[in-house]
Amino acid sequence: MKVRNRNKLSPGIYRRVSLKGIKRMLWQAQHDKNNKAIKFTPLPTTMQKISHDEIIYQIIENNPKTLNLDDLKHFKRDFAKKYKLASIPTNIQLLKAYHQLVQDKKIAKNKTIEKLLRKRAIRSQSGIVAVQVLTKPFWCPGKCIFCPNDPEMPKSYIKTEPGAMRALLNQFDPIKQVYNRLLSLSLTGHATDKIEMIVLGGTRDVYPQDYKIKFIKALYDACNTFDQLEFKMKEDEENTQTPPSPDLPCIPSSQEGPKSKKPPLGREVPAKQGVGSQDDDAKKRFGYTITNQDNITYPETVEESIRINQTAKNRIIGLTVETRPEYVNDENCREWRALGVTRLEMGVQSLDETVLDANERGHDVQCIKDAIHKLRQYGFKFSIHIMPGLYKATTESDIQTMQNVYADPSIKPDEMKFYPTSVIPNTGLYDLYKAGKYTPITTQEIITIVEESFENIIPPYSRIKRLIRDIPSTEIESGSNVTNLAQLIHNDLKNKYKKDDMLRKKFYARLYGDYTQVTTHEQAREMIHKDISTLTSDETKTYIIGDAQPDFEQYRNFVSLDTRSREIRNRKNTPPPNPLPSKERGNPQGVNTVIRMYKSSVGTEFFISKEDELGYLYGFTRLLLPDDDKVITDLEGIGKDIAMIRELHIYGQLAKIQKRETSWLGKIWNAITGLFQFPLKKGDVQQSWIGGFKKQKNTHQHKGFGSQLMQTAEFIAQQSGYTKLSVISGVGVRAYYQKIGYSLGGTYMVKKL
Repeated sequence: MKVRNRNKLSPGIYRRVSLKGIKRMLWQAQHDKNNKAIKFTPLPTTMQKISHDEIIYQIIENNPKTLNLDDLKHFKRDFAKKYKLASIPTNIQLLKAYHQLVQDKKIAKNKTIEKLLRKRAIRSQSGIVAVQVLTKPFWCPGKCIFCPNDPEMPKSYIKTEPGAMRALLNQFDPIKQVYNRLLSLSLTGHATDKIEMIVLGGTRDVYPQDYKIKFIKALYDACNTFDQLEFKMKEDEENTQTPPSPDLPCIPSSQEGPKSKKPPLGREVPAKQGVGSQDDDAKKRFGYTITNQDNITYPETVEESIRINQTAKNRIIGLTVETRPEYVNDENCREWRALGVTRLEMGVQSLDETVLDANERGHDVQCIKDAIHKLRQYGFKFSIHIMPGLYKATTESDIQTMQNVYADPSIKPDEMKFYPTSVIPNTGLYDLYKAGKYTPITTQEIITIVEESFENIIPPYSRIKRLIRDIPSTEIESGSNVTNLAQLIHNDLKNKYKKDDMLRKKFYARLYGDYTQVTTHEQAREMIHKDISTLTSDETKTYIIGDAQPDFEQYRNFVSLDTRSREIRNRKNTPPPNPLPSKERGNPQGVNTVIRMYKSSVGTEFFISKEDELGYLYGFTRLLLPDDDKVITDLEGIGKDIAMIRELHIYGQLAKIQKRETSWLGKIWNAITGLFQFPLKKGDVQQSWIGGFKKQKNTHQHKGFGSQLMQTAEFIAQQSGYTKLSVISGVGVRAYYQKIGYSLGGTYMVKKL
């Protein structure tokens, strides 16, 4: 028997007792008279199964505001032991019980309980929830020697990666994948109103045209109908307390979605155990089934599916697809816009011609530049993938690639995924490694490249979406297989900055460079007008509007200046400058408007953000002022004298879209529009905006930051001589832009300045 003290700092001693060969663990809590024990309302001791409702009542009685996550764990263990439950209740089970009690009006809605029971809160703390889906296996025109080539997966993906596993289990059906992910998020306490839909699967543009359109349509259909589904959970059945698994497949829906046929798609997904027919065993194995699937209907066309999503409960506010540089052309860009695509992910891997040739990428650096130029012309956001450690690359050449990425106006990405090269079996790189012709990149070399990039290269306007690819170490033949390498790098840099004041100050100074601080937008406009004509391709001009002076001394929790690292959720152990909401809506004291101006191959870019004195981000927008000779002139919504918003993002815990307080005037207006059905311009976005948002705590969304950032962008564009501002809006956020004066022009939201 092995006894370990579970909480040395607490006067209450929690001991864990385990016996070899016994799976179930017994937990015991002891509290001395100095430690206030959690009180339980007496319940019948003969009960073998205690309702989860009772646990919610007990949490409310003990005041959830005083409980942290550790307290909740001990609370559930004590409760399970006291009433002899077969297992410790899960947060998913308790959330389900809580929502049912609220629905039955037995208890009032309690945000504190929701926050306490929410799992992996980080998934919605960036203001959206991401839903990742994969297309079916298909051939890829690329011959890259490093790329995994699993016949059961789309090119470049491995079936043991978490997202890929979900896709495989759901037979790559888009509707099943979306239902599955949204259910998982809902069960774990996350709102799913605002969805960033990410379509992965190699080079999408080589798939058959019919498949591509049906796949995207199915994504909209799944989001539009998710709130209509009725799920029966396994735990609802007699004598069962097994919680549902949040990331396993749904039973097939009434629409199977686009299917692959052998002639166009080439290869079928092998029928493995648990992947074929799920009708009989899905509930038994996976914990839930859809009981009303035969009653769910979908529209005939993708245009109708898009129209419905504009006002659906679960809206796609951003849609991402993957491609290769040589497939970025006018035809594909127009197709992407017609389907509501707002962001592209594209493999770049290296900006060294020798490395690209040696790894058989099939394109050169100029092709990459041309592709990015074209994406900017259409207003797309874009992410690039960079792979240090490729065949023929060195640490020095990889660092040079990182420098070129942010120095060359033809690149300067909005986002980046940083994927160190791994040797995967059944690849050309694996053969070179076995022949002794390739030496994999080491962990220390990765650390050197990343730390140099963080300290001296990555600018404040870019986002590092991923630092290390989530490939299971069992799949890696050679190369770094340290699964928590990103965390180790962050910890190492944090320790450096804590110990070295000069290094820390130098790093923080890169946030603003040689900045100019003013108090009004008019003063900033004058400075921008003076500087824009002399702005060089390798510099960034920074203007701060506000009274809060930047602090370059105080330690921060971020070790990179990219936007993800600086999200306001990361400001821990340091109170914000002025709690939100403030008297002046959307503009609390200590939060400045920061404008960073830099050149791209299409024109002048502005990264306009709301930041506190430490550089933490509340939100931002990307404004592009295109040069006259760089615009697309034959597409509605963009063109000459039209500035473009390529992104608007407000950080903080996701705030639900449809929670609004309607004034008496708003109720009258709703009644009138309901009677007469007044038509709206080109978008059919029917929604009342009179009354405003219902206040939601613990989030910076719906506080006015978005409208203020848009006003700043409009002011800059107008003062620079542009007559219109066009937004590459996601389908599900068109109603927001209509609220602030925009109307649908083609597939863009446009406002006359």
